[in-house]
Amino acid sequence: MTYLMYSTAMTTSTISFNLSQILALYLLLIAFGAGYGALVRHAERKGYTEGFTWLAAGIWALVTVGAMAPVCWQMALILAGAFLCSGAPIAARMIWHYVKLREQDQLCLRANIAEEDENNVQ
Repeated sequence: MTYLMYSTAMTTSTISFNLSQILALYLLLIAFGAGYGALVRHAERKGYTEGFTWLAAGIWALVTVGAMAPVCWQMALILAGAFLCSGAPIAARMIWHYVKLREQDQLCLRANIAEEDENNVQ
């Protein structure tokens, strides 16, 4: 068991690390990464992730952080907050961009339908 000690102005805490547990979690994360990577690749080929790549990355980060929670749940929460803070602006921008693209697609579709209706009336 490895120990990490840290202190603040008022307290001193010790976090213990179980190396075999960490290595087992790393192996599980390797398996998850391989499987999830294949799933995302398949979804991209089928067009299922169009506009939602940010969500695939968010799920990956959440699983990675969550997998390490048994080692130290406090650090996992801190890391989850860090990923949320760094990823939220990117996710918001990508959602906004996707909504704007869909809006343009809808306008073009409506214009094409209106044009076809005019041609059918004549």
